[in-house]
Amino acid sequence: MKRGLRLGLIASCNGTLNALKSSGNRLWMVIVLMMFSGGMFGQVQWGNTGASTAWYTAGNWSPSTGSSAWTTTNIAQFANTGSATQAVINMGTANLSIGAIEITSARTRALTIGNSSSTGGNLTLNGTTVNSSSNVIIRNNSSQLSTIQNNGGGTGLLNVVLANSTENIINIDGTGGVTISSIISGTSRNLTKAGSGSGVLTLSGVNTYTGTTKVTSGELRLNPSGNNSLSGAFNFNGGTLATTGITTSRTLTFGSIDLSENSTLALGSNVHTITYTTAGTFTSGKTLTITGWTGTAGATGSAGKVFVGSTATALTATQLANISFSGYTGTATMLSTGEIVPSAGYTVTFDSNGGTGTMANQSASSATNLTINTFTRTNYNFSGWNTAANGSETAYANSASYPFTANATLYAQWRGNVSYDANGGTGTVTDATNYVPAQSVTTASGAGFTRSGYAFIGWNTLANGLGASYTASQVSAFNFAGNTTLYAVWNPVGSHTAIFEANGGTGTMANQVESSAAAL
Repeated sequence: MKRGLRLGLIASCNGTLNALKSSGNRLWMVIVLMMFSGGMFGQVQWGNTGASTAWYTAGNWSPSTGSSAWTTTNIAQFANTGSATQAVINMGTANLSIGAIEITSARTRALTIGNSSSTGGNLTLNGTTVNSSSNVIIRNNSSQLSTIQNNGGGTGLLNVVLANSTENIINIDGTGGVTISSIISGTSRNLTKAGSGSGVLTLSGVNTYTGTTKVTSGELRLNPSGNNSLSGAFNFNGGTLATTGITTSRTLTFGSIDLSENSTLALGSNVHTITYTTAGTFTSGKTLTITGWTGTAGATGSAGKVFVGSTATALTATQLANISFSGYTGTATMLSTGEIVPSAGYTVTFDSNGGTGTMANQSASSATNLTINTFTRTNYNFSGWNTAANGSETAYANSASYPFTANATLYAQWRGNVSYDANGGTGTVTDATNYVPAQSVTTASGAGFTRSGYAFIGWNTLANGLGASYTASQVSAFNFAGNTTLYAVWNPVGSHTAIFEANGGTGTMANQVESSAAAL
């Protein structure tokens, strides 16, 4: 409530008092005075004029509010009045039960709330409407850190008790965070982290409340002073649950794990475990992204570990598909212990596709360079891999990065060349085609070769002309069967050559070159 509004109410009440005095109605005067005592005001603003830190000093509040005047709907509001950075509650005087604590955007100093007594006591937060949000117990809209802790000059404990039966919301709407190192208790009381700010809610006590813990936005950071087991569910409803800076070997336990909105579980770098005793409700299409996980995919983690139950069947395949690990592809998997880890990934099988040799399968859960090829094929060059044997689908170079997003077979691709030999002549004839097995070959024209005193008459697979013969520019001369060299066949100018073919027989006969009629 704004100060101007309070003054208006005070003036109104004064007018009412004057009217009642004139009428002599003492009963109504008493009622109005009771209303005026401070309980009627929702917001009670920290109004100390100096460095005084005592919560129960009535003059430190506006309106003046003593230890016995606080109500379960009051909002203790901290703006920027005075210079105190502490508000200490003397639990030896009385326990404190209020609606909420609000730190406004005007505050430019940190705030610590603690117990100034050697006697322990309870700070009960009942929840009320703060900044149009219902069931709020704490709101920080400042850029400063606000802390609730046991000690504020005393040695007694300060326990935070959740009292709202619907929800106990901590809204962080600024960049300043909220740290609660006191133990938080409350039977069947739900605790929710919400708000539009970037400030972090840190809980470092060994809490005992038994309701659901929910993160709707921002970051809830858990770093308890001891192992902490809470029976209530944990609901990922947006935002982040983090264990940044958690003490080594710490264990955290919750009831069920629920996933309502896209959320993040950010694991700290020290060895620790988070265990959810059972699987709860997972909303279709929502993803829980786990960051900070270290280890070998498919095996137990080396730092932060996450468990659901104690077997490999606590989560269904559908639920596991809603969990991903940052830096790893594919879905999560469960070990026999109930630990959730990145899938060991997918397997690529290598097929020689007509070659010889063996290659082990390769498995990975994220993009990884393929194993270097070791297959060979006589008279062929390895040209890469393809997801189809005939090379018609996706191609990958030797040792290229492969996504490993599904099990697959990669087929070796073999290519070869037809080269041309002048065979005593000069010049160049080339064929740039990379032939695949059985591809039809059309021979070159031979126009690039010359030989003085000789005429080019065709090609042969042997330099002596005793191999297979092909004419120049012969279409579909043969089907490619590996790297091939064709040799130019030359006839002396004015002579003619008789080429002998076995025609189904065996053996070889040299070509016969004559310049006139002669016996064969």
